[in-house]
Amino acid sequence: MGNFARGVGVSTGERTFREAKQMRRLSLAVALAVVALSLCVCAADTQLSVVVNGKALKAHGLVHGKRVLVPIIEVAKAAGASDVGVIENVKPVRIKVCLGSRCAIFKVGDGPRDVLLIDKVYYINYDLLAKALGGAAKYDAKAKKVVLQFGKKG
Repeated sequence: MGNFARGVGVSTGERTFREAKQMRRLSLAVALAVVALSLCVCAADTQLSVVVNGKALKAHGLVHGKRVLVPIIEVAKAAGASDVGVIENVKPVRIKVCLGSRCAIFKVGDGPRDVLLIDKVYYINYDLLAKALGGAAKYDAKAKKVVLQFGKKG
């Protein structure tokens, strides 16, 4: 009878331990699912129309978190940049843009002033690009539009 009682006690203890372990796993799975769903909701970017020197681009800008971004290469080309390119032989990768006598090199990364690579397109803060290249920029949240104006090429 001693063995039976001990066996029941061990068995019950193991079952309780297993159940507790399963509950922890289930709780972790639920927590991860909630986090994943919240990230999906937050990660949904709002698309913006982009106008450069009065002409609407086919490419779109984004509201990504709290940042208002424009596609750097498309905007630079539309502004008449003489040199636009991705410098891949350095780490981190950099984007070079020359417009008239102004040249700027931007780092690709995840900092607040870095270029972001999203879905194979390089994006930058709209106002940072405008300031670096001597232009002006305006964001209209209501109209979901970014307007950039750059001087004449020169």
